[in-house]
Amino acid sequence: MRLEFDMCSKRGDVMRAIELYDWAQREGISMGQYQYSVILYLCSSAAVGVVQPAKSGNSGSRSSNLDDREKHYNRGIQVSEDLRKYALKRGLEIYEKMRLQNIPMNESTLTAVARMAMSMGNGDMAFDMVKQMTQLGINPKLRSYAPALSSFCEIGDVEKAFCVEKHMLEHGVSPEAPELEALLRASVEASKGDKVYYLLQKLRTTVRRVSPSAADTIVRWFDSAAASRVGKRKWNEVDIKEAVENGGGGWHGQGWLGKGKWRVSFTSIGPDASCRCCGEKLATIDLDPVETENFAESVASIAVKRDKDSSFMKFKKWLDYYGPFEAVIDGANVGLSNQTRFMPSKINAVFNGIRQKLPSKKRPLIILHNRRISGPKMDQPVNKTLVEKWRNADALFATPTGSNDDWYWLYAAIKFKCLLVTNDEMRDHTFQLLGNDFFPKWKERHQVRFRFDETGPIFHMPPPYSVVIQESEKGHWHVPIAVDQDEESERAWLCITRPNLSPAGLASIDHKMEGLISKELSFKKDSQQQPDHLQPSQFIKSLQELKELRSQLHHAADYWEKSFLNAKQKKKVVDSTKEYVCTAVVAVVDHLGSVSTNLNTIVSEKASSFSDAELRIDTLKQRFLAYELYAQKVALTRTRWCFTIIPKSPRRYLSTPNLVSAEKEKSSDEDIRDASSVSAWEKSDTELIFEAEDLPLFLYTYAHKTSPADANISAVAVRDAVTVCRKGQAPTFHFQQSGVPEQKKHGRRRLSSGRSSGDIMALVRRSKRGLEGL
Repeated sequence: MRLEFDMCSKRGDVMRAIELYDWAQREGISMGQYQYSVILYLCSSAAVGVVQPAKSGNSGSRSSNLDDREKHYNRGIQVSEDLRKYALKRGLEIYEKMRLQNIPMNESTLTAVARMAMSMGNGDMAFDMVKQMTQLGINPKLRSYAPALSSFCEIGDVEKAFCVEKHMLEHGVSPEAPELEALLRASVEASKGDKVYYLLQKLRTTVRRVSPSAADTIVRWFDSAAASRVGKRKWNEVDIKEAVENGGGGWHGQGWLGKGKWRVSFTSIGPDASCRCCGEKLATIDLDPVETENFAESVASIAVKRDKDSSFMKFKKWLDYYGPFEAVIDGANVGLSNQTRFMPSKINAVFNGIRQKLPSKKRPLIILHNRRISGPKMDQPVNKTLVEKWRNADALFATPTGSNDDWYWLYAAIKFKCLLVTNDEMRDHTFQLLGNDFFPKWKERHQVRFRFDETGPIFHMPPPYSVVIQESEKGHWHVPIAVDQDEESERAWLCITRPNLSPAGLASIDHKMEGLISKELSFKKDSQQQPDHLQPSQFIKSLQELKELRSQLHHAADYWEKSFLNAKQKKKVVDSTKEYVCTAVVAVVDHLGSVSTNLNTIVSEKASSFSDAELRIDTLKQRFLAYELYAQKVALTRTRWCFTIIPKSPRRYLSTPNLVSAEKEKSSDEDIRDASSVSAWEKSDTELIFEAEDLPLFLYTYAHKTSPADANISAVAVRDAVTVCRKGQAPTFHFQQSGVPEQKKHGRRRLSSGRSSGDIMALVRRSKRGLEGL
């Protein structure tokens, strides 16, 4: 029966395992803890939807992932909904049977029951299974907490989820990336700003680089309204700077700084460690020398315990004699690069290439297992020459049989604080024994990756900055995204900034806002407030946001392309890309609509302003014309003439009338001249006397009318028109007609009509001379 249960576990055959259990119950065969663990594991796996084949019941439940359906999607066996319900029902029955029979519980069986509780959404029951472990003296593992944590996060119960996390830390269990991402999603959905800040700091120390799904969650948080409200406006910049220095750089942990909307962009980091989006320079987090020394000692202690014949102690003495070195080469990793056949020529190429990059040009140290430098292949002249060359230069150490060469090259690189040339990710169980958070920090600063092309090896040196979530003194965030790639410069980052985050900048903004508010209030008194979309600042802001979308979309396109090429779960990447594209299209259309609306509004507003200006100009023109006409009328009223004040003029200014009535007109003229006297030119208070200087210049002309009907009408030319003024009694002037011969009278010649007979200027001038003579 034990063999049958093992085969069911390997095949993931839940129904066969249940049949075996029923058969054992009918036959009265007692089952032990092992058989119960196997069948409970299979039932719990089927209850969550995916059964992962395992070698045995114990090894089958080693997964610590929160969601087995996601982790084992590609290699697990999916079950139907009916089988899920049946497996859940029978699993709970088997657990109760196990309790009634007083069969001892272990961590595996209780974890399986917790997973069945998770499939029902019962987080409290899953958490109770963990508490039973502590009561029974069983040390819970990370996989033990995963069901309860996942259940509470699924229903959005953030408080209970963090209670589980607190219980984990109290029992020495640290949450890893899946658990932290689940807590982050729940905190974002609940708009818990303090919890999000705490989890970002946990991700910084534990994960360092977030997954694409976690990056989406972070973007969703910073785009939310809740994120724009959290933070403080005033803080002590000196305290923030000291916190950054004490933490080694790259973070301060003092909480959110500033208030306002965040701007999130996909970007990359340049070779000068500056962000290509905001220009801020990333920090290099210092490594504690004491912590480095302790890390080297822990590596040495583990290597000494696992080595034979004190080989590692001999290696430490050899390093003290031939060291120090500036670079260490993992010979096996380089010689087997992208192939199954070991090639010493590749090691030699890397040996010469990395030497040229070292400041002192000193030869690096090559660590190789002794079986790699012996055998028929290594006896070939070319390979034998290379090995002798390395040995003569004291640049080769061959690890003995039975030793793990990984501990040798790792210890040498840590001891000399030098570069380590290898593509080994150092994730296997050998390095998991270290159990130190310092290891990923050290690896990032010292590991040199490489690849080969037609010209030889190409080295990817450690970046001049720390590839970890960084929080700047200004409150900005830069989050690296974990995607498999060759070059660090191609890594996608999230650049998360707030404008004008310094306290001085926020104070100036507040002052400006107060001024703008006061101006708006004063403006409201005279006119109606202008809508927001009509403000020029809003239009400029919409243009800037539209311009920034271009770089964001370019970075996003590069990020999704690299994710698709490097990710294993391409379907998930495609789904995420579709969702992002839909969101990006909506954002672009929204920005375009905002820009076009603002532009149309401003143009129509300016057009109406121009129309108002033109109307005002036309009104002013009409007013000027009316004033001109009024001035002309006023001037004409001041030029009324009376025949009694017409001075006595010389005969030459008078023309005789028609020949028929010449004598009659002559006598009349003489009477008029005799009646004129000097006293007529004296000014009186009751009589308005015309003076030449009172006459406007444009009235200095006189138009002669020869028609008898106009005898009582005097014509005065006013600029471009002729204004006719009727007089009460106008003096009669007699002008000489053309064709009448010249005559003399009283010694004076009579002028012909062709010599300014109609010029009123002559009359005015003559009047003035007469007054002066008197």
